[in-house]
Amino acid sequence: MVVTAVLIEAARRSRRTFLGFLPFAIGLAVATVYGRYHYAIDVISGIALAFLVVPLARWFVTTGDATLTPAAPP
Repeated sequence: MVVTAVLIEAARRSRRTFLGFLPFAIGLAVATVYGRYHYAIDVISGIALAFLVVPLARWFVTTGDATLTPAAPP
């Protein structure tokens, strides 16, 4: 999910950076399944979750909601 989130932001900011990260991201996803660290559905779910979370996080940041700021230490 993290590498997909990075790709989404890289695509948004710089096509050159996106294209530079893309082979590494694909390789990481393939190696994760090939090395039997996760099932293919885990990788697919992570990609889908990243496409859901990144816009949501961007919305939270741009709204400036005061309820999302950390509480002051006691």
